[in-house]
Amino acid sequence: FSFQPGLSFQGKGYKVDVEDEGISFTDKVNLGYLEIPLNAVLHLPAGDGNVFIGAGPYASFGLFGKEKVESNAPEFESMNEDVKFGNSEDDDIAPMDFGLNFMLGYRLNSGLLFNAGYGLGLANNIPKDLRENDLKYKHKVFSISVGYSF
Repeated sequence: FSFQPGLSFQGKGYKVDVEDEGISFTDKVNLGYLEIPLNAVLHLPAGDGNVFIGAGPYASFGLFGKEKVESNAPEFESMNEDVKFGNSEDDDIAPMDFGLNFMLGYRLNSGLLFNAGYGLGLANNIPKDLRENDLKYKHKVFSISVGYSF
């Protein structure tokens, strides 16, 4: 058993493609977060290494982001702007995210490790001043990693 706090950079975001009656619309958002996970991990011997399974909370802070919107509609002008983090009407996304992490992986005795993870966002990332009609935006992140531990 181990406790694994950490600090990592996480890329989050979304892409929406809509097409109706010959008109197409694409909205793509890429976000960068600094994340602090606090995971409890159980290690179980298996073959030439060990299986590990873990879970714990995380908190992340929005650093930067870009949004690009395109459409083939004649009256629509394409947009490529920085995302504004904050909680006012002028902001795009709330600056803080938090949720739960889950991980499953295998570490060889040589130190090579393989890991799959899932981050379940619990925070509503719509800025506080824009929340109406139960509108919610929550992050859900699937990750795969290969690493080396020494």
